[in-house]
Amino acid sequence: MLQTTTLTDNSMDSAGQHFELLHNLHTGVVVHRPDSSIVFCNKRAFELLGLTEEQMLGKTAMDPTWRFVDALGQALAPSQYPVSVVIDTQLAIDEMVMGVQTAVNTEVVWLLISAFPDFFPDGRLKQVVVNFYSNQKRKALETQLAASAAQMEDLYNNAPCGYYSLDSNGKFLHINATALSWVGSTREELIGKKSALDFLPDEQKEGFIKRYQNFRSTGRAEAVEVDIIGNNGSKKRVSVTATAVFDADGNFMMSRSVIYDITALHQTREELERLHREQDAMLDNDMVGIVKLRDRVAIWKNKALGRIFGYEPQELLGKPSRILYKDDAQYEALGRDAYSILAAGGHYRTQLEMRRKDGSPVWIDISGVSLSPEHGLSMWLLSDISELKSYQQRIERLAFHDSLTGLPNRLLFADRLTQALAVASRNKSFLAVCYLDLDGFKPVNDAHGHAAGDTVLKEIGRRLLRIVRPNDTACRLGGDEFVLLLTHLESPDEYQTVLDRALIELMKPIAISTDINVVVSASVGIARYPSEGTDVDHLLRNADKAMYQGKASGKNRVCVYSNSDE
Repeated sequence: MLQTTTLTDNSMDSAGQHFELLHNLHTGVVVHRPDSSIVFCNKRAFELLGLTEEQMLGKTAMDPTWRFVDALGQALAPSQYPVSVVIDTQLAIDEMVMGVQTAVNTEVVWLLISAFPDFFPDGRLKQVVVNFYSNQKRKALETQLAASAAQMEDLYNNAPCGYYSLDSNGKFLHINATALSWVGSTREELIGKKSALDFLPDEQKEGFIKRYQNFRSTGRAEAVEVDIIGNNGSKKRVSVTATAVFDADGNFMMSRSVIYDITALHQTREELERLHREQDAMLDNDMVGIVKLRDRVAIWKNKALGRIFGYEPQELLGKPSRILYKDDAQYEALGRDAYSILAAGGHYRTQLEMRRKDGSPVWIDISGVSLSPEHGLSMWLLSDISELKSYQQRIERLAFHDSLTGLPNRLLFADRLTQALAVASRNKSFLAVCYLDLDGFKPVNDAHGHAAGDTVLKEIGRRLLRIVRPNDTACRLGGDEFVLLLTHLESPDEYQTVLDRALIELMKPIAISTDINVVVSASVGIARYPSEGTDVDHLLRNADKAMYQGKASGKNRVCVYSNSDE
């Protein structure tokens, strides 16, 4: 227990000054008895903890009024409280970071705490003095720095490029998560154990060794392209740029390397190089027409030009280039577009459908440069790209048309329906999607074979094309399923006229051989805009549902979609 002392007037004055000094300190001071009860708190202690004298004096360190947490925010056991530690060990604690939560303020107050024992002359513990000051700003800064460090770590590891460092022997010192995923390894497997050589194909290793030796001297490597092979056998083409870190004596310490995945770019580049080689081969084989013009009159040409346009070897010389164009408008338009660019020192290139001597069209890739603007001289290269254009048209047709019937396929139908919906919305008109599934088609296939079935499908396609209006679309979705898009309808039921005509046409006999005719019909589902759908998916789906309802009720039926069908 604390001993009491009778104070003289002088000693009382001295004590008052002492307590006044303690109260005015910038740091908080709390004095505990050996049983940890509090016998003194200065004003700063009350301010920092947000408590009053009544809430603190006489309370022990274990009082539930407060709760202590460590620097990481983890709750401390009572035996770990600074006062408890000093009482148990009788050793001082110097600047311990600790948080305090009180019953009054549940927010953690961060403090830097020191505690030391005070002894009687006989060596018994007299009291424990605890002083502390706010560590709030420092703790906030630490939290901010930790968040920034975590953000930087995230940026480093999850960047869309790889980062790594190699030592003087080429072994990994650092590597980010992106690069690790490319090589299929963990940091533990790589750091200090493996070299960049371990992930290079054999034919590239010698070149890497030479480049790395040079890099350690020069300190820089720019956009070096190599292949890396991951542990799972995956292969990537990467571009490596690196700078070296040297110590104060100029000795190489490590690389700072960044790698970009250029696999797709490399593949594209190889494809372009292949195309360039093919183009060169075409030029070497006299596949490109070349002509020199003065004021748009031919003064020199190569053999290929005559061959492309169907003229005799010397026939084009002295002729105006107008004879190669389809009409005056095309000739004048190219003159306006091209010669202003050529006069400015530029290169002009375009693709035109031009005209051969016999009047037939020919697609030409034409490019020109000015040789002497003051004399009106220019040089033009003309390549016949008719086959390429034809191929593009075939590809486009295959992409958007059914290969058997030639009708638009589902993709083209969806595009036309999208456009038709926009027009209908703008004009406040109606449209109908008619989903047709042939009845009796399977027996034709079973009895007469697939060739006969194909004949039926092609004839159905021809008949649908004959009966639809110019603004309508007939489409084959696949199998024996067709769909009609009927647009510009002034009323929701105006589709019936076209559909009735289509059903009559479909039921006419179809000759599958000289002596065999077959007859099919169709079950039809109708979905109209806007009553049965306002977008492509809903209209098609609802028309399909209506068609199946018609089939279920006896086939060769026309059924309009209704919400009650759901």
